[in-house]
Parts: sequence; C-alpha cells; structure tokens
Amino acid sequence: ESLLILEYKYVCSYTSNMEPKNHRGNMKKTISCLIAAFCGTCALVNASSDYASNMHNEFTAPYSASHGYICAGLDPVLLAPHVGVGYRQRYESQLGWDSSLVFATSGTTHQLGLNLMAHYYLHSEQHNSVYIGTGVRANGYKQNGVKGNAGNIALDTVVGKVLASDGDSTQFIELHFCSPSAWTNRKITNITGDINKNFTARPMTYITYGVAF
Repeated sequence: ESLLILEYKYVCSYTSNMEPKNHRGNMKKTISCLIAAFCGTCALVNASSDYASNMHNEFTAPYSASHGYICAGLDPVLLAPHVGVGYRQRYESQLGWDSSLVFATSGTTHQLGLNLMAHYYLHSEQHNSVYIGTGVRANGYKQNGVKGNAGNIALDTVVGKVLASDGDSTQFIELHFCSPSAWTNRKITNITGDINKNFTARPMTYITYGVAF
C-alpha cells in the first residue's frame, strides 16, 4: 500500500510538472500566431489604404492639359471635307480655350477658316469629359473665275467629347452650330445656296474629329 501511494504521488508530481510546460508552449505559439496575424492585417490595411488613396487622387484630382492637334471634318458651306491644325488648353478650373485654322476646297471654291472657342468641361476630374463651348468662326472664300473674295463671321456653339486616350494620345469629337452669320460680297455668297443676304440666321452645322500631337 505504501508503494502504491508513493507511485501515485510520483505520477501526479510528474504530470503536474509537464502540463505547465506544454501549456506555456501552446500559449507562446498562440501569441506568436496572433502577433503575426495582427501584423499581416495591419500591412494589408495599410496597402489597401494607399491603393485607395492613389485611386482617389487619380480619378478625383482636377485634370489639366494643353496640346496641339490635327483635325478633319466637313465644311458646312462647301459641303466638302476640311482639314486643319489647332491648339487647346484645359485648366483645372473646368475652363479651357481652343483655336484652330482649317482649309477646305470643292475644286472650284476654296475656304480658309479660323475658330476661337471657350470651353467648359462638365467634369474637372475626368480626362474624357464632355464639354460645351462658344466662340466665333471666321471664313474666307475664293471662287475660281470670280473677282474678289467672300467672307463670313458667325457665332459658333460646340458640344464635344474627349475620347478615351491611349497614353499621351488624346482624341476628341465635337458638333458645331454656327448661327447667326454675317457675310460680305454677295457675288460669291451664292455658294451657300439660298443664302443671298449679308446677314442670315440659318444655322450651319458641322462635325470635327481631332487627334493630339
């Protein structure tokens, strides 16, 4: 009986000495895992925050740009293709301006035009924003076999859209409404069909497509 009691005390003593060690080892592992998980979570949250901040700045920061461009379209008087060059400036305040010089010919009549426009971009943070604008368009016409030149100046209203860009390449398309118009030299204004007055409110509409360079 004494031997059994001693053996029982020995086993209990051995067990009690082993359990705290195993328990302390498990606790260390658990704490280490929790610390690692916490550090990993903090790093992930920080990276996500930086990404969100960069995306926010990319899409919400006011956009500004300036560039020259070449353009093509249809002259509203000659109903012939026109080509031209221009320059435009866009500011962070949503405002901008544009100037262009265009040339068109029907073979017998030739046109040289100048546009000066002010733009308002509806979304300052979007590169490809829709914009509206107003300005003036002045044209000079020369007809083969006719002495003298014709000219007109008109109020020009535009609705345009900057198209999705590829790198630094920017494209746009716009619709113009020109009215009213003041003309000079009636002899050549017959190229406009039924317009035979020095002043007309008949609108002239044309589309222009441009590519930045």
